[in-house]
Amino acid sequence: KNIAIDNLKEEVFDKWCNPSTAWGSWLVDLKTTDSHLPCSFHSSSPECNRDSGCAWNDGLVACTVTPCLQYCSKNLCEDLSDPANRCQFNVTGDSTCTKEKICAYADEQGCMADYECMWTNDRCEPTPCQHHTEPACVSDLVGCEWTSDKCTVKKCLHTTSVDCIDDEECDWDPTSSVCGPKVCTYTAEKECTDDMKCDWKATKCEKKRCAEHLEEGSCISEAGCEWEVNASPSYCKETYCSRWTDEAGCNSDAACDWDGSTCVPSTCMRNNGKPCDCAADPSCFWVESRKSCVEAAFGACPPLDIVVMFDGTDSMQGGFGRHPNGFDALMEMLKDWVRSLPLNGDSYIVPKTSAKTAGTRVAFVQIGPSVQPMLVTSPTNPATPSAAGLLSGDLNQLLGDLAFHSANMLGGNGRFMEKAATHAETVLSSQSPTTRKQVVLMLTSGKVSDEDKLKLAMATLDPTVQVFGATVRRLSTRTTEDNAAANQMKALVSVTHAEHFLDLEIDELNEKVLSALCDRTKTFGAAMLKDMTPASGANQPCSTYSVVGNCRADTGCVWSESLLQCTAHPCRSHGCDQTACTADTACEWTQEGSCFKKPPTCPGQQTQPTCDAVTENGGCAWVMVDVNVYRCVEKPCVGHHAEDSCITDPNVCEWNSKTSECTKKECTYSTEQECVAAPEVCEWSVDHCKKKRCTAMDETTCVVDDACEWDTVCKFKKCRQHDDEQTCDHDKDCHWDVSESPSKCDVKVCLKYTSEGACETDPELRCSWDVANNKCADKDCSEITTPCPCNKDLGCYWDTSFNVNGGACVSGSFGGCPLMDVVVLVDGTTSMKSAFGRHG
Repeated sequence: KNIAIDNLKEEVFDKWCNPSTAWGSWLVDLKTTDSHLPCSFHSSSPECNRDSGCAWNDGLVACTVTPCLQYCSKNLCEDLSDPANRCQFNVTGDSTCTKEKICAYADEQGCMADYECMWTNDRCEPTPCQHHTEPACVSDLVGCEWTSDKCTVKKCLHTTSVDCIDDEECDWDPTSSVCGPKVCTYTAEKECTDDMKCDWKATKCEKKRCAEHLEEGSCISEAGCEWEVNASPSYCKETYCSRWTDEAGCNSDAACDWDGSTCVPSTCMRNNGKPCDCAADPSCFWVESRKSCVEAAFGACPPLDIVVMFDGTDSMQGGFGRHPNGFDALMEMLKDWVRSLPLNGDSYIVPKTSAKTAGTRVAFVQIGPSVQPMLVTSPTNPATPSAAGLLSGDLNQLLGDLAFHSANMLGGNGRFMEKAATHAETVLSSQSPTTRKQVVLMLTSGKVSDEDKLKLAMATLDPTVQVFGATVRRLSTRTTEDNAAANQMKALVSVTHAEHFLDLEIDELNEKVLSALCDRTKTFGAAMLKDMTPASGANQPCSTYSVVGNCRADTGCVWSESLLQCTAHPCRSHGCDQTACTADTACEWTQEGSCFKKPPTCPGQQTQPTCDAVTENGGCAWVMVDVNVYRCVEKPCVGHHAEDSCITDPNVCEWNSKTSECTKKECTYSTEQECVAAPEVCEWSVDHCKKKRCTAMDETTCVVDDACEWDTVCKFKKCRQHDDEQTCDHDKDCHWDVSESPSKCDVKVCLKYTSEGACETDPELRCSWDVANNKCADKDCSEITTPCPCNKDLGCYWDTSFNVNGGACVSGSFGGCPLMDVVVLVDGTTSMKSAFGRHG
C-alpha cells in the first residue's frame, strides 16, 4: 500500500485480519461457515447471514451485528418480540445468545416459507444469487448476473445450439458459439428505446447494429463495434465514430478521424505538423525534437523498447469483471495501446545499429502451457504484416501480431515462462542499442509453473533492463489463488519490487500499466523515469512535474491547488488563434507558433521596487542569493491555497486550518546561534529551535495564544507545553492531535469526557468508564473476561481461538486473526525524520 501516514492505523493495522481487505484476505481464509467473525469482515449477504453473530442490513447494504448478541440471559434471548431475529441461547457452550443457523429446516414446507431459502435435492439451501454487491454477485459459481442494481440467476446457460434454440427465451450466436437471452422483444416503444441495445423502427423493436454479438471476441472482430462495460450486463454496441459513413462527416467531428475507409476514434497524430492545435488539446503533447504530436501520457517517454509477455492459458478464459472473456479483453486493450504509442516507424527487420534514436518499439510474446510454452507470429509478408515476435515500431506489423494472437490463444493449464524470457533476452540484446531504454513487461493471471527456470532465464538479461509485472485478477475481491500469484510475481520483477509490480483488475490495466509507463505520477512510470529528472523550465508534459516550482516554471503548465498536481495552463486552450492569445494578458505567442503563458513574473523583475510590486501567486521577495547578489523570487509559502500543497513546499511552510492560509514556519533555524539571534521570539530547546510561548505578563495577551491559559500567571494548558510529537506521546495523559493544522499536543480524547454516559457513547468507540478511578479511559477489551459482555460492546470481539477460559475479549479490529507471528520492518533512515502530513 502507498498511503498517508495518518491512514496507517485505519488502513493497515486495524484491517490486518479483515478478509474483505487486500492484506486481510491473505491472512484470513473466509470460509462459508456459520462461525462468528467481526461482522464488518463480511462484504456479501451470504457470508454475513451464515455468520451466527451477524445479519445483513439491506438499508445500509452492509453486514451488521445481530441484535441477539445484546442479550446475556436465556429469557431475554428467546423471548424477543421480533421473531425475525431468530435468536437462540447456547446453554451447552459459552452461554451466549446467537442467531439460528440459516436454512436449517428439515422439511420442504418450512424451507419454502423462508424467503432466504429454497428446497433443492431434498434439502434446504440458501436461495441463489441473493447478493447485494456486483462483485459478490458475478463471482457466484451458481451463475448470477448483476442487472439494474440487482443480482439475478443467469438465463440461457445452454452449451449446445440445439438446447439453446429449443428454449424460447434464448438466442444462439453462431460467431462465438454462445447462448444468451433474446433481446429487443418488447412490444411497447418506450420499453424498446429504454434498452440501449434496441431501436424502435415503424411498429417493431429491433436490435441495434452490433447487439447480436453475445461475446466480446466476436464483437470487437467486427469493425465499428465495441464492448460496453459501463453497464451490467455488458453488451456489444456501435462505436461512437461509426455513425459517420463518409469522410467529410467523419473529419468534421473532432473526436474522429477518417482512416481511408472507415471512421475511427481520433488520436493526437491528427495534429502532426500543427504544434498550436496539439498544445490546445490537454490530452496531447508536442515533441519538438520529432516535430510530432503524441498522447500526453507518452510525452515524457525516452527512446523505448518493450517486450510484452502475456498470458494465453486457460486462466484467461471466462469472465473478468464485466468482460465475458479475459483474453479477448486483453487483446483489445493491447491493440488500443499500440495505436496510441509514439511508435518510431522502424520495421522489425531494422538492424540494431540503424534503430532510430527516438520513439517506441514493442515485441509481443504469448505465454502457454508446458506442451507449447511460447508463441510468436511467423515472419511477415505483405498480405499479412507482422513482427515475428521481434521489436517493431510499425503499427501495421504490431496490429498484425495481435490479430494473430487473438485468433490463436494457446490455452492449456499452467504457464511456463522460461522460453519467453529467453526470447526476450535475445530480442533486446540483438535489436536494442544502449541508447534506448529497455523494458520487459509480464502480464499473467495465475502462478508461474517454472519459477526456478524463469529466474535463471531472467538473470541473463542485461542489468539495465527493467522488468515489470502485473497479475490480473477476475474480480475486485482477491482469492487465495490471486494472492499466491501476486506474491510470486512480485519476487520476479526488478528491485525495488513494490515499484515494478501491480496486482489489479483487468479494467485497471490501461490506466495503471499500459498508459502509465511514462507517467511519473503512476507506479511504473515513476520507476522507469526515476533516473531521468526533468529540468526546471523545460517544456514537458505537465504530469511530469511533482514539484510546484518546476511546474510553474514550465510555460505550458499551472499548479492546481485543488487537484494537487500540475495541469495544462489555460493559455494553451487558445490553440492556433494568435489574436486571442496576444489579447490575453497572461499569454504570449511563441516562435514555434503556439500559445503559452508568459514566463514566471518574479524572475523577470530586475529591481526591488518592481519585485515588491508583484502580487501574482502571493507576490515576490527580493532576496540575497550570494554576496551582494540579489534576485527576485516567489515569496515562500503564501502562494499555496491548499494544505497538502502548502506542507509539501520545501520552504518549510505550515497551514492554518482556521484561516485557510499558508505561512512560513517560525523558528526553523538549525543551530542555537541562529535561533537565539533570530528576529522572531525564539528559544533553543535541547536540540531544536522553537517559538517562545506563554510568557505574557497580562491575561489579555496571554489567552491570545490558544496554547496558554491565565492562572495568576500565563502558563501552558495541560499537554500544550510539549512542542513535538515524541515528548507529547511520552506523557500518558497526552496525544498528538492532527484534527486541525497546525497540529498540537493535547489531552487524550477519553480524558475530556467527564460523565459515564458521554464516555460510553464516544462515536468512535474508543473509550470506557473506569469505575474504580471514576474517570473515562481508553478502552481495553482485554479487561472483559466473559463472552456476552464482550459481544455487547461493539468495539470488542470474543475470540474463541484462545484456549484459556473458553476464549478472550479482543479489539474488534483483530477478531478472527489466525495464530500468527508478525515481524515489522520499520524504516529508520533520515527520510523518516521529515514532516509527514500534520506530523512534524
